[in-house]
Amino acid sequence: MGFGIWHYLSGYVIIDIKGRGLERFVNRVVQSGGDIWSVKRTGTNSLRASVSVGTFYSLRPIVRQCGVSISIAEKRGLIISLSNMRGRKVLLYGWLAVVALVLSASRYIWFVDVEGCDMVDPQAVIASLGDMGVMVGSNKRAVSTYKLGSALMATDARIAWAGVKISGVVLKVEIVEANKAQAQSNADKPQSLFAAKDGIVLSVTTIDGKARVKAGDAVVKDQELITGVIRNDELGLITTAAKGTVMAEVLYTYTATAGPMIQAKGYTGNEVCYNQLELLGFILEREADYETYDEDEVCEYVLQGCFLPLSIKRVIRKETDDVRIRGSAEALKKEALAKAEAKLLSLIPEGARITSKLSETRLDENGAVSATIRITTEENIAEARGIYGND
Repeated sequence: MGFGIWHYLSGYVIIDIKGRGLERFVNRVVQSGGDIWSVKRTGTNSLRASVSVGTFYSLRPIVRQCGVSISIAEKRGLIISLSNMRGRKVLLYGWLAVVALVLSASRYIWFVDVEGCDMVDPQAVIASLGDMGVMVGSNKRAVSTYKLGSALMATDARIAWAGVKISGVVLKVEIVEANKAQAQSNADKPQSLFAAKDGIVLSVTTIDGKARVKAGDAVVKDQELITGVIRNDELGLITTAAKGTVMAEVLYTYTATAGPMIQAKGYTGNEVCYNQLELLGFILEREADYETYDEDEVCEYVLQGCFLPLSIKRVIRKETDDVRIRGSAEALKKEALAKAEAKLLSLIPEGARITSKLSETRLDENGAVSATIRITTEENIAEARGIYGND
């Protein structure tokens, strides 16, 4: 369940949950009918979430069953704010006036949010809604959201599916364009959508088929998310090509090690010394003696009384080569972090939104440095397969 104005009025609690049974804890709260939202992973074995006051007081048996611990991070909401202002009447009356205005304003749409558009212009979608009489300032009770989706699909052939819902004072419009729907679906045969990886479900958008999961559920790789089996009973088997998206919070973790020896540039001990001439800005250099080298200028002589400006530099050319040396702790730390990040970025699919990144390093007994990076993303984990999970 998401955050609503009732939660603000009645108060809610932001809690930190720690332990190994995090997903089971979230599922138990949802199954018990509790209000929990804004579930975000803050570490390998920790989550932060918001719960209503009533749900908070009913968590004790679930905490014991799942083997987790919870602590209060913040208390928020109007009731809590008012309880802190009992001695300041003017401020209290001011807040009551604000609440009255908010309640009055909450009956109307103040924002329109359009998501999922690549080819379709979001402003064109908003304009189409305006032609249907739905715009900023419209009374929410007068808006039939269940009719708007079909009406928007009829305005543009590139819109394969459109869903409209009201969240607070925001009219949210979700668009699935035709090319995206076709890429996910094979119309020749029935299919279901399965989890491509583990994650915590953030939202489910079903275009065709039946959703098997909901927001807040912890899912594992290969779990069925949206089934293409519409009915399977005594009347027979009815299937479809399931289509939709399942946005989830996914945790990626990787550890890389660097050292204790690293590849670095070093001197071989071979060197030559020569005179370098410079005339009218042109430098006459000696041909390369080594494949790789460094040069150091020893001294410079400028010939006086000449018609043309001429200078001579004494230069030492030193041969270099890649050698293995014992790396410093700082150099090894940078190399290990770079390795871990490069690996994780290669695993994260294009289009995923990175929401957090945590890194830590440790010095191993042999002098090497190990770096662990944890990246949390929000991405669509739905993967189309056959009805029973076959490709």
